[in-house]
Amino acid sequence: MKYYKANLEEFTNIYVYPDYSAYFSFLRTNMRLFLEISFRNLYYFLTRKAVRQFNRLAFQYGDAPRYSPRKIKVNGWELQVPDALSFIYQFREILVEESYLFNCNKSNPIIIDCGSNIGLSGIYFANRFKDAAIYCIEADQAIAQTLAWNLKNNNASQVNVIAKAVWTHNDGVRFSSEGSDGGSIDNNSTADLIPSMSLKEMLGKFESIDFLKMDIEGAENTVIPDCSAELHKVNQLFIEYHSTAKENQSLGNILSILSNAGFHYYIKTENKRNHPFVNRHENKTYDLQLNIFAYKK
Repeated sequence: MKYYKANLEEFTNIYVYPDYSAYFSFLRTNMRLFLEISFRNLYYFLTRKAVRQFNRLAFQYGDAPRYSPRKIKVNGWELQVPDALSFIYQFREILVEESYLFNCNKSNPIIIDCGSNIGLSGIYFANRFKDAAIYCIEADQAIAQTLAWNLKNNNASQVNVIAKAVWTHNDGVRFSSEGSDGGSIDNNSTADLIPSMSLKEMLGKFESIDFLKMDIEGAENTVIPDCSAELHKVNQLFIEYHSTAKENQSLGNILSILSNAGFHYYIKTENKRNHPFVNRHENKTYDLQLNIFAYKK
């Protein structure tokens, strides 16, 4: 018996029992992460109305013919839509991802929406800020009529519609319509001549602007430098930046202008591509498309 006790004492003294606590902690953390990733989409689907609406739109209209005008009912709205596919992506960006969500400490902010397209962003702003002064600017003359109709018929008639191209002067510009949300200023003499407006002059009429949104299909590369002296009035700024493979990029200049105007910024890519040294998107309309979220420090 003594021999057994002695060996038992010796055994317990020399044997180190493994500490599994770190392993179980690692397992719990990673299992939680695994479950979050696996069920995140289901969770969002069950808890967010906008996600369910987006899935319905994608299922119902995802394979609809391009540039085929229709009316779509969603979220209690009836909307004229010239192109279902582009509308689905707009719905995701504006209602699901809420890319234009911003905080404001007053009930009547001034919001300037450059490149409003069919008005989904204008309706979003009008629903969030009932007393806001909202200016929706759209260059495509046909789309601007759709914009006005959608705002009027979806409780956003207080929004001001400006059917002009955001530019550096008021003398008119050549514009090529794509039929949905891809129209852009075009120097080709065969493109339509449409009215233009100086954003610099418009910004100069306000003491401050709470939110400025700019999605103008490449024109930002010219407009931002032109109105740089007025950007100190803007509190929060969204820019959809575009560049083409054939032209020098202006991103560095734009970011420098934002920094000089006192902005801090966050950048999110909209056209992620693998192997960018090989896959340069040289045959795409834009080789780089970024969302720039700029806000005062």
